Amino acid sequence: MLLSQPANQVEQMSKKEWLEICEGLEPYHAVFYKMWHLGKPVFTNEIPTACVQFDKVGQCITWKFNPNFWNDCSFYKKMFVICHEALHILLNHGQRFNKPELAEIANVAMDVAVNHSLVSRFGFVREQISEHEQLCWVDTVFPNEKYKGFPVPDDQCSEFYLNLLRKKKPQSKNNNGTPSNNNGTPSPSQGKGTPSPESSQGSKQKGKSQPYKTLDSHTFSDQGDDFSNIIKKLDQELSNDEKKELRNFLDKQVDDEYGRKAGTSPSSLIYVIPDEILKTKKKEKWETVIKKWTVKALSNLDYETEQWARIHRRNSELDRNLFLPSELDDEDCKLEKKKIKLHFYLDVSGSCYHLKDRFFKAAMSLNPKYFDINLNVFNTDVFHVDIKNPEACPVGGGTAFDIIEDDIQRHMRETESKYPDAVWIVTDGGGTDVNPEKPERWYWFLSEDYTHHIPKKSPKFMLEDYE
Repeated sequence: MLLSQPANQVEQMSKKEWLEICEGLEPYHAVFYKMWHLGKPVFTNEIPTACVQFDKVGQCITWKFNPNFWNDCSFYKKMFVICHEALHILLNHGQRFNKPELAEIANVAMDVAVNHSLVSRFGFVREQISEHEQLCWVDTVFPNEKYKGFPVPDDQCSEFYLNLLRKKKPQSKNNNGTPSNNNGTPSPSQGKGTPSPESSQGSKQKGKSQPYKTLDSHTFSDQGDDFSNIIKKLDQELSNDEKKELRNFLDKQVDDEYGRKAGTSPSSLIYVIPDEILKTKKKEKWETVIKKWTVKALSNLDYETEQWARIHRRNSELDRNLFLPSELDDEDCKLEKKKIKLHFYLDVSGSCYHLKDRFFKAAMSLNPKYFDINLNVFNTDVFHVDIKNPEACPVGGGTAFDIIEDDIQRHMRETESKYPDAVWIVTDGGGTDVNPEKPERWYWFLSEDYTHHIPKKSPKFMLEDYE
């Protein structure tokens, strides 16, 4: 695949935006931000919306975006677009739909499957996607239609929807066998490797515009897009648990009466995820408990702010050079108040001290833009640890748990802040009784099966169950 020519490449994505996207993709699935890391974004006018291609020279994904389309998207829709493109690769659509004569309806069928998958399997909310009503969904592509007496299902593979579309819109052919439109001339959407305007800007049938349009541009060739090298890299990057989750999803998308195992090629992730992985149960690291909690917390956090401001009517006649207070002045303050507050406490009395580095690493891996981290160690006293220099901390002594709640209450008074959203504790369980204000927010990692002093409402995790 040739990269965008200089005449079409209008701007480069900033490093700041690239990093923000990395963070934004994290709550959905590891495969999305890992794929983003394996590629490079290019802004070009040669496509109307977005597409992905494989850069054979750089051995990476080229994410192509039309700059006008990209700038019109909200941050949430940008995440949706990237994950949408990633699913096209994971579902091996380039090789499963490599017949140019089916290009127009195949584009629609693929988008229906991908869009519903992102909502039902990966946590996107349809109503939060700007202009979602214009995209390909079961209710926009098959409005009021029935399948075997019931509404058309929204959890099927692309071949299922393609089959319905072929029955819905039969194509005529010229004498030479090539597809044609209603007047017998070759359809513009069937040019090899070139998407039609209809395929990306809205399908047409019998001269009438359809109420939906595909989100991106797909090219069709005899061989299809080959992302096998990217799939091999993903196989190395993803954990067994992440692969297992994806394998279950991918099996559903390609293994039925229409899919016919169409995804089992070197370009499909199914090809590199063996059946054995579905049977094995490898222990997770205990840090994944923290990771999963924070990912869920992030998905419920709304940081969206206004990017522009209107002048109030009563101020419209004032001198434009006069500076007035604005709500946007408080944006940083509001962002700080929205941060997820986490307190970490490591028992350094002896039995858990060897977990110090892993515990600190788990805390420091969280993005300070979204998380307010309070890092501590304790025995019979609590010692605050500088997150920038976590090595300096005491070791040895007894163990007390009531001092943790005392430390939290003191911190709240001094900083005028709310109760932590989560309190993470690593200990052997032997200590003193404690009565937290919010015991359900205390998460205990135990090196010993000793829970006498731990509140019943607190979640508990045995370290022996983890790697």
